[in-house]
Parts: sequence; structure tokens; C-alpha cells
Amino acid sequence: MTSASSHLVRIQICGALAIERDGQRLDARLPGRQGRLLFTYLVVNRHRYITRHEVAEALWREPDPAAVDARLNPLLSKLRRVFGADAVDGRSTIRLCVADAWVDLVAAADRAVRGRAGIPARRGCALD
Repeated sequence: MTSASSHLVRIQICGALAIERDGQRLDARLPGRQGRLLFTYLVVNRHRYITRHEVAEALWREPDPAAVDARLNPLLSKLRRVFGADAVDGRSTIRLCVADAWVDLVAAADRAVRGRAGIPARRGCALD
């Protein structure tokens, strides 16, 4: 999932989470509920860097600032193991790097905008 990758990644975050690369499902390799939440949050916010505090707020209701790194680091390491070392960029602020990803939420928003504008939907295009 690096920018140099030529593999199309399909990400479904509406409904049940599903991640597929080269016909292989990757979502089962995520580290539990928190790993799925983290991945989904990073997908939705993939166009910007996010502070660790913001991520912690999204994952845990009242995160203990002293425990954020101890809880977040293993999740980020597991994401890197599943998607590649450079799939998660940054340390104090982080960003998911998903080149050539098709994301169902983005595709649905694109269709809605195009439909309102009377523009035909794009087919088979990677949306990022």
C-alpha cells in the first residue's frame, strides 16, 4: 500500500469492514476491534496527518495521556506488519498511505455529487 505500489486496494468501511489487495482479504489480519477502528479512522482521514491524541480520542472514550503510546504503538506496528512498513507515515502525527485505493465511502460520495450534477459515474477508477 505504498505510493510505489501498483496493487489496487479495495476498502469497504460502510457496513462490515473489508479490505482486499490482489484478491486477498486483509481485514482478518487486523488486531481486533481497536485495530479495525484505527484503520477505519485512518482511512477516513488519510489525506491529513493526525495527532496521536486525536487518534486516542477516537479509539478510547477518555484516554489516559500517560498510556496513549503504550496502547497505540502496538496497534500501529500491527498495521505496518499487515500493510507494509511505510503504510503508516509519521510518529507524533500519523497518516495512512493508501495509493491506488478504492474506498466505498469515497465512491458513494462521488456518485452522489456526480448524480446531483448530472455527470455520469466513473467506472473502475481508483479513487483517492
